[in-house]
Amino acid sequence: VAQGDMSVAPSVVHNSFRWLVVGQALCALGQPLLVNSTSEMGVEWFPPDERPTAAMVSNLMNFIGGSLSFVLPPLIVAETHDSQQDVEQEIARLLRYQLWLSVAACCATLALYSP
Repeated sequence: VAQGDMSVAPSVVHNSFRWLVVGQALCALGQPLLVNSTSEMGVEWFPPDERPTAAMVSNLMNFIGGSLSFVLPPLIVAETHDSQQDVEQEIARLLRYQLWLSVAACCATLALYSP
C-alpha cells in the first residue's frame, strides 16, 4: 500500500511523513512533563506514607491510557472500506472521540484539583 501511494503521489507521502515526524517530536517534548508530574502530584496531595502508592497508580493510569490509544482505533475504523470518503469519515469520527475523551479527562482533573 505504501509503495502504491508513493508511486501515485510521492510529494504527498513525503510531506505527510514530515508532518508525522513533527507531531511525534511535539509529543516527545511533552512526555517528560507528563511522566514527572506524577511525582510532584504525590508530594503535593498525599502524606509521605501514601506517596509511593499514589505514584504507582498515576503511572499505571498513564500506561492504561496509552494502551487504550491502541485499542480504540480498530474499534472505530473498519479494516475494509468502499471508498476513500468512508475512511476519512471514520478517522474524523475517531479523532472527535479522542478529543472528547481528552476534554473530559482535562475537565475532571481541573474539577478535582485544589491547590
